[in-house]
Parts: sequence; structure tokens; C-alpha cells
Amino acid sequence: MSNEVTVLCRPVRLTPPQKAVLMCLADRCDDAGLAWPSLPGIGEWTCLQRTAVIDALKALESLGLVSIDRRSGLNNRCRINVDKLKTYPRKSENQYARRTRPLDEPVRQTDQTSTPGELVPVRQTDQTRPPHGPEASISIRKASMKHQASRKREPAPCPEDVPQALMADYLKVRMAKKAGPLTETALAGLRREAGKAGISMEAAITACCEFGWQGFNADWYAQRRPQEVASAMATSDPESRSAVEAEGVRLGLGPWSQTEQWHVYKARVRGSPSGLGGAA
Repeated sequence: MSNEVTVLCRPVRLTPPQKAVLMCLADRCDDAGLAWPSLPGIGEWTCLQRTAVIDALKALESLGLVSIDRRSGLNNRCRINVDKLKTYPRKSENQYARRTRPLDEPVRQTDQTSTPGELVPVRQTDQTRPPHGPEASISIRKASMKHQASRKREPAPCPEDVPQALMADYLKVRMAKKAGPLTETALAGLRREAGKAGISMEAAITACCEFGWQGFNADWYAQRRPQEVASAMATSDPESRSAVEAEGVRLGLGPWSQTEQWHVYKARVRGSPSGLGGAA
């Protein structure tokens, strides 16, 4: 390795492959610039493919920086032309900051409109916006949130036949379930299902609080409280489908399935010893 040749090769302007090959030759040459590298050795040093190494050597030879003595059966002998390196274009000391004026001239001032020592006032970015006013994006976001809040439906008032404390507990259950507001439509559906189960509105909401339901369904209540539903249905209309099905659930026969004919299911419920039509 010749330190003198390496120093001469370092600032030379070349393409990356050409510069890598040239530095490899400088790393392996003597003070006269002679080197006997192999193509695989150059490829290992530069991390270039064989074709890229050959192209770089040809380019360096055409530029006059390297002379190649090709020998059959032996490694080619490469000579770095030291005299050519001394006159070849080099990189500037700082290629990103070049002086545009002669060295004997003073440095140009960045701002000729202001006198030395004078404080330059800060320019306002937007004169149309009032001082200390909110940002436009924040105001738009607030308006959008207000519009979305106005679209939300107001919750329905507490029914007269339901205690306030019970309704407050029910609303907590719905909030835990992340349900929507309890609207008039939701209350009407809850009252309709309570009528199917034959219980009052207060009893339906009490069941929702006990079982953690956000809504009420007569079939759910019949599975949880079959005896109460059966007695309520039997009192109101013992021959109705709801009463017979509730009695079947209470007896362990399960609800009616469409795979079985209704009169067959009703006969099984009536024929049960504890059924509505069983022997007393």
C-alpha cells in the first residue's frame, strides 16, 4: 500500500464504481503505482460484480488514470499514472458552500434594507385573523363536533309506572353495555315485550337490571323465569301459544320448534302430569 498514491486518489472526481476500483488499486500498489490485483480480489474489496469491475477498469484506462498490461495466464499488471492524478480535476474542500465573490471583496450583507443595530419587526403571518383568535382547524373541528352532538337523539323521560331509582340503575346497565340512548321507540319495544311476557313494565326493567340486559325480550324472560311467565299466561289466556310454550319450558320440554307440529307439541305439554291439562 502506498500512502502517497492513496492521498492523490482520494479527491479525484469519478463515478462510484470507478472510484472504488481506483482506491482498491491504490491500496495494493507500491510507491511507483504498480499493482497486480485479480478481478475476484477487486470484486471482494469493492463489493462489485465482475462485469462492473471490468467496465470500471476500462473507464479508468480511457481517462488515462490507469495503464493496464494484459498478460495471458497471469494477473494483469496495472499502473496508476501518478502524474495524471496530480492534474486531474478534484473535489473542492466544501462542495456545498462555494464563494461566489473574489477573495479580496467583503462578504455581502444578507439584508440591505435594515441598518446595523436596528431591530427588524416580526411580520404577522395572517393579518385577517383576530389577535388571540382560535386556529381555523380547531374552530372547524368544534363546529363539526357540535353538529354531531345535535344529531344525537335525546333520551326519553322516565315512565310514570317505573321508579326513578330503578330507571337510573337500568341506564347504568345500558351504559356499561355501550348501548345507545333510551329513546321513546326503545321504551315502546320494551313495553311491548313486557306485555308478551305478561308482566309489568317495572318487572321487565327489574329483570334487565338483574340479568344485565340492555333490552328486554319475552323469550329470554321465559327461559329465565318460566314459572312466572307460565302463571301469568295461564291467568291471562291459558290457550294462547305463549302460555303453552312457557309451560313447556317450565316442564323442561323446551320451546316449540317448527320441526314439530303445533298440536303435537301442545298435546305433549297437556299430557304432562304437571301440565296445564294434567290430572289434578
